[in-house]
Amino acid sequence: MKAEARRTANGLTVDVSHSGCMAVIGADVPLTRQVRLVLPETGRSAQGEVVWRGHEAGKSASALAEPDAGFLGVKI
Repeated sequence: MKAEARRTANGLTVDVSHSGCMAVIGADVPLTRQVRLVLPETGRSAQGEVVWRGHEAGKSASALAEPDAGFLGVKI
């Protein structure tokens, strides 16, 4: 199987939870794609997977591989 090239896309979160986020991103990312979410303000990153794609261009939701309420600033 051919390895996929690493790509980067900017995005804007529109909804967050302790286990992931919904975002509008500037790339077409298919379901089940493994992604790394990076917070530019802090430099923190987390591994995730695309679990939903909207009908509108660029909307997707990613689930964190290891849910962390503090990663996206969610207070429980």
